[in-house]
Amino acid sequence: MPFIYKDLTSIKKFIDAGAGDLLDKEFQKRAVKTLFWVDYGYIQFFNNKRPLTKPEDFKGLTMRSFSSGDADTLKALGAAPTVMSSAEMYMACSAARWTAPTPACPPPSPGRSTKCRSS
Repeated sequence: MPFIYKDLTSIKKFIDAGAGDLLDKEFQKRAVKTLFWVDYGYIQFFNNKRPLTKPEDFKGLTMRSFSSGDADTLKALGAAPTVMSSAEMYMACSAARWTAPTPACPPPSPGRSTKCRSS
């Protein structure tokens, strides 16, 4: 859930404070048993246009997505998602097909270009 949690500790607090039990009860109504909660970490977004600090900042960006679920989230934020596997990333980055590739291309470090290109 983008922009809901500020760090991993707040997610754990949310689950431990009773949200895990609440969600488990709802899942059981649909014959789904929660075995455990898994932390998949953060998905990092970066781009070569502007900082992404609030949902409105995604508007108008062409962004790589991992799946149709992620694409739906990006679309709801106003971005133009492109679902693409990691195997396709190198060629897409070298062709600069979007403004925001997600973490498969490293974020820029000091002294490096903010564009995701191979050369």
